[in-house]
Amino acid sequence: MRAARNARGWSQALLAEKAGMAVNSVGRMERGEMGLSFKRIDAVANALDVEPAALFAVEPPVTPTPEKARLLHRIQVLLHRMSEEELLRLMRVVKAVET
Repeated sequence: MRAARNARGWSQALLAEKAGMAVNSVGRMERGEMGLSFKRIDAVANALDVEPAALFAVEPPVTPTPEKARLLHRIQVLLHRMSEEELLRLMRVVKAVET
């Protein structure tokens, strides 16, 4: 988050204004002292005009191949159609495969 803000030459105050949050919240988020809700992540990403994942990237994001981009889009569509219960079950499966 700090890297994206600094790349634009923005102060914490300017980012806070554009994201609609308090200046001290931006500082606390950058230092890892404040929990990041989806709402806060989305507000900061929109203000910086980046994908939310870019706020957490250690390396610059890699542009996926066209096939991978299509697959990711199809997965995203399917996820949006799922109920909360289905998403929780899927999360357990993903965690099991991840390890």
